[in-house]
Amino acid sequence: MKLDSNVQKRIETASQMHQLLKDIPGLTLPLPRAGVVHTYWKYLLIVDDKVIKGGADALGAKLKERGIWCVPRYIKKPAFECDVIKLRKTFGTSGYPYQLPGLKRRYEIEKMEDFPGVYEGLSHTLVLPWNEKYTQEHLDFISNNIKEIVSSLSC
Repeated sequence: MKLDSNVQKRIETASQMHQLLKDIPGLTLPLPRAGVVHTYWKYLLIVDDKVIKGGADALGAKLKERGIWCVPRYIKKPAFECDVIKLRKTFGTSGYPYQLPGLKRRYEIEKMEDFPGVYEGLSHTLVLPWNEKYTQEHLDFISNNIKEIVSSLSC
């Protein structure tokens, strides 16, 4: 199947990228846990701003300058800040998913305190696109630029 072969190729190229980036201080790589299959829709790096000056934002800006698309922080705001959730917008008058028949309590997302660490976690996140068509040349280009930039931003 095409899907299976695409996922396998993504896993293989991600594994190669792990090998290329594994010794870079200040980066945590998206290594899958035992028994879990990571399909690498994206390749997420956690950037330690105590090791890399400016953290994910600085690394992302420098990568973009070199033509490597990436997204520091991944999203502008977490889902619980979107109007569909904050204002409990529903389809018609169903109340779904905020009021479901048979539930004893209402589905609620009201306080940022319910999501400790979201903003802190996002501030260290840098997302690279991932593609099953990446070649060794792509992987070398991305990893070499990351190594050079991290070296220049080391604290």
